[in-house]
Amino acid sequence: PKIPAGLLKHLAKAYSSWHIALPLLQQNAENYPDESQWYDALAELYTVLGDRDAYYALWHRRAVHAETKSALSLEQFGAWNAAQSAYAECMNRWQAGEMALVNTPQPELTLWEEGIVRSAKSLNQ
Repeated sequence: PKIPAGLLKHLAKAYSSWHIALPLLQQNAENYPDESQWYDALAELYTVLGDRDAYYALWHRRAVHAETKSALSLEQFGAWNAAQSAYAECMNRWQAGEMALVNTPQPELTLWEEGIVRSAKSLNQ
């Protein structure tokens, strides 16, 4: 049976059953790649656990645009200034209505915003 992502996420957080919930969420993300609920739950759990590498790997699979993948790589390697510039460039191009970025999914837009904030915090700005 397909257990809802929200329920698995709740069970992982409330009962510390990360070791059970994460493989189930990962399997469902692979089996149902068009359903964003699995990726959202995984991203939140990786963030709560502080597993940044798994978070970046998840977003590398999920990201629609190559610019997002590039910014994620820069951030992962600690190039905070370049990552901040890459995220800001993505946001500026999206706001300008560039055709390649017009249909960007909402979670990816949120990732850009959060990436700018994470980079600024790491740079003590």
